Amino acid sequence: KKGERNFRGAKLEGAELRAADLKGIKLNGAILRMADLREAKLYRANLRGANLYKADLSGADLRKSNLRGANLTKTDLSGADLRKASLHESHLREADLSEADLHQVKLKRANLMAAEVTEKQLARAKSLKEATLPDGRVHK
Repeated sequence: KKGERNFRGAKLEGAELRAADLKGIKLNGAILRMADLREAKLYRANLRGANLYKADLSGADLRKSNLRGANLTKTDLSGADLRKASLHESHLREADLSEADLHQVKLKRANLMAAEVTEKQLARAKSLKEATLPDGRVHK
C-alpha cells in the first residue's frame, strides 16, 4: 500500500492488475496496451498520455484521475467510475463506456467516435467542448 507509486513511462503491456490498489499511482506515458485493470482502484491516478489501447478497465475506480491525452481506443470502460476525471484530448474511439459514471468528467476535445455511450451519460459531463461525438459530430 505504501510502496512505489511512480511508474512514469513503464512498459506494462498485457499486465494482470485486476482489482489492484493503485490509488494515486503515476503511470503518465506508460504503455498498458491490453492490460487487465478490471475493478482496479485508480483513484487520483496520473495516466496522462498513457497508452491503454484495448485495455480492460471495466468496473475500475478512476475518480479524479488524469487521463488527459491518453489512448483509450477500443478500451473497455464499462461500469467504470470516471466522476471528475480529466479526459481532455483523450482518444476514446470505439471505447465501451456503457454504464460508466461520467458525472463532471472533462471531455474537452476528446475523440468519442463510435464509442458506446449514451446521450444521457454525456449530459452529465462537465465539458464536451470541441469533442468528437460517437456519431462524428463535433460538440460546440
